[in-house]
Amino acid sequence: MRKIVVKNFKAFQYKFELKLKDEKNALICGENGAGKSSLFAAMRYAYLKNEILANLNVPGAPEEEVAANISDYKASFRNQRKNEEPFSIEVNSCDVDGFEPADEFACFISREMVLDRKELSLLSIAKAILVKEEKARTFLETNSAPIIASVNDALQVKFYEYVTVQMLEEGDWKCQLIDRTRGLNDGVSTNLDMYFNEARLNLIILLFMLEMAKFLFEQSGKNKRLLVCDDLVTSLDMTNRQMMINYVLDTFEEEQKIIFTHNVSFFNFFQYVIKIKYNTSKKWHFFSMYEVAHRHRIYEYGEMSVQKIKAQLATGKTIQSVGNEIRKYFEALLVELSRIHYTEHSVEKMETLLDNLKNNPVVYVLQSGQKVWYADDLVKKIDDLTNSGLQNNALLVSKIKTSIRKYKKANTKLQPLTQTLKSMEMFQKLVLHPLSHGGTTYPSVSIREETIILDLLSKLEKLVNMGRKKNGNIGNVTDM
Repeated sequence: MRKIVVKNFKAFQYKFELKLKDEKNALICGENGAGKSSLFAAMRYAYLKNEILANLNVPGAPEEEVAANISDYKASFRNQRKNEEPFSIEVNSCDVDGFEPADEFACFISREMVLDRKELSLLSIAKAILVKEEKARTFLETNSAPIIASVNDALQVKFYEYVTVQMLEEGDWKCQLIDRTRGLNDGVSTNLDMYFNEARLNLIILLFMLEMAKFLFEQSGKNKRLLVCDDLVTSLDMTNRQMMINYVLDTFEEEQKIIFTHNVSFFNFFQYVIKIKYNTSKKWHFFSMYEVAHRHRIYEYGEMSVQKIKAQLATGKTIQSVGNEIRKYFEALLVELSRIHYTEHSVEKMETLLDNLKNNPVVYVLQSGQKVWYADDLVKKIDDLTNSGLQNNALLVSKIKTSIRKYKKANTKLQPLTQTLKSMEMFQKLVLHPLSHGGTTYPSVSIREETIILDLLSKLEKLVNMGRKKNGNIGNVTDM
């Protein structure tokens, strides 16, 4: 895949475009609501529409009923704000209705395909990937045994698990799980969640999906092969997440990979593995997806920097002509900053934070690792201390003062950040947004204002890069 453009499709009310230069791999991070799952659905529909729509054709049903089923199905994809208008998808500059990936084979795997499976049916798993049951059955007739063997090997060698999968003498290629270390020698085939924890079950199901994808790729005969995964690691524990990265990169070395995640830690660690262990960062795009005022945007790390903006200005371009890029980079830096310092907060929460910083001289925020505490947490801490039953009043006062001191110290560290953000907010409202609106009339921007804009943007860029390095992330926003 080189490019996909969507409009009026699920979350995307407005036109949204993803470009993959030279058909590189892509790692895409975005919080819930950023549009990741909608983009995944658009890709899956584009590549599997023939199978998906064929499944709506009930044998013996009148043509009018089939047409109505297809129409209703397509209508379910429309953005709710513009439900009366049809959606549009373009893949590699071709409209989705005419798009036929003749030289390309694609597999799609999502978190929803993995979760809540209380039995292990290879037919159910194969249908999730291949859509049509007859295709799934044909595939399993010749591949079920080697797939099971490959999954067992991966469990033991790649993930250090002692669970073994074994085929049962039943239809639908149902399997049982054997764990002799826990006395499950006879195997378990039903109510698996009563015997195995969620993370282990999800790992096994996910491995079956990925191994099926591997076999399908090998047998497709296609020169171009695409693997798209949506939020898989959410269903795994931390140890398995790290090993899954290695497994995917080793197993699908030749395939184009598009990986969606909302987990910032996984995104950062995946970057680290690609850059340091595999030294293949040149084969990847690293994107951040976010949503502002119902518009979904995507930013590629390294796409823009203050240095690149200055280089454009040095060629004779005016700051008005690069205003949209400045706005986009400013928003992307804010999103990145919120992920670093306030990992669970969305862009909207970041905007609330900016308002608080503007209206309040002091903001109490305490961060330790991935945890963040706010003023209401401080109040709760003091309340807990006063109700703790401490008989020594001096000790109680000392503990309260210590707690408050920690927040005050954190606030002192935040002062450079808060001052920069206050200034940037002002220029976002007064200058950056008008600059990005386009048209023939631009606000007048003096040389002094131009210098201030770039200086403030540079400070924000520096804060983000310092935050990334402090949190153990690899690379700056400008060099990934």
